[in-house]
Amino acid sequence: MSRAHGIPGTGPEHNRPDDWIVVKDAHPALISRTLFQAARTKRESRKRDPSEYSYRTGHGAHSTFLLTGLIRCLHCGHTWQGYTTNKGRKRTDGTAVKTLGYACGGYVTKGKSCCQRVVLPACVEAS
Repeated sequence: MSRAHGIPGTGPEHNRPDDWIVVKDAHPALISRTLFQAARTKRESRKRDPSEYSYRTGHGAHSTFLLTGLIRCLHCGHTWQGYTTNKGRKRTDGTAVKTLGYACGGYVTKGKSCCQRVVLPACVEAS
């Protein structure tokens, strides 16, 4: 018995389109139909060619790890991502000494069962 989202069995069964009850113009529209269709078209085009629209957003927009997601692991196929480790001893002021690098996302998220631990040092520009 597999569990999906806490539901026993194979997961929730979605309603088929022939079971839907659709009433057009049942409430005032928040956006126009033309704007909605334009957004849907743009979204579909991004699904077809995601490499054209791969730009950094969210936490990654300001990350020092510029190569995250661009390198693929030859062992497991996951993308490599920024990886920070703390060295053993702390500085005299109590702050940790961090080493920046890139590691396989499979290892970072799933551990040794997925991939081996290999860390490539990140080149950090001195400022």
